[in-house]
Amino acid sequence: DIDREAVRKEWGVKKHLIGLLPGSRGKQFRLLMPILKKTAELISKELPDATFVLGCAPNINPKLGEADGIPVVHNSRPEVMAASDLLIVASGTATLEAGIYGTPMIVTYRLNPATAYLFGPLVWLNTRLWALVNIVAGKEIVPEMYQWRAKPPLLASEAVSMIRDGRLPEIRKALGEVRSKLGSPGASRRAAEEVLKTIGK
Repeated sequence: DIDREAVRKEWGVKKHLIGLLPGSRGKQFRLLMPILKKTAELISKELPDATFVLGCAPNINPKLGEADGIPVVHNSRPEVMAASDLLIVASGTATLEAGIYGTPMIVTYRLNPATAYLFGPLVWLNTRLWALVNIVAGKEIVPEMYQWRAKPPLLASEAVSMIRDGRLPEIRKALGEVRSKLGSPGASRRAAEEVLKTIGK
């Protein structure tokens, strides 16, 4: 088990901790990292007491995540997920992991321009849920902000709104229901079964 308060104390969190998780694939990480860095800068202007931490997957070179003023935690994504008040996370299995920890999040994703031009309309104009944690819940419990919405001003505005409007406890409660579906032991297997079941409907 992760001692949430001990981690927050180690990272010098005063009030809000916002975790940035740009993904576990190098290409996606490089696309999202500048966006999340700028998003953090904009959030800081509205919430000066917020602390940020950038989580890098084991296969990501920590140098890719070097950002002024944002500590980089390599191979410690579970700690980032457990200790944060809010995550801004790349769409993928990380959303399920964060959901198991019950941590509110904004799910985002960005295709490169060429891919977006070819396939974007098939994905981003579809009203279907794409974040795995929302698929398991069967409804949108965390915001999904892709492609044209994956811009720093929009992401920052949503993050600030979620914190200031007191939406985080409600989201944590909803994520608790997702967690009850998945459980802890063998959670990955149950998550996959749940997602496949939902997609197959």
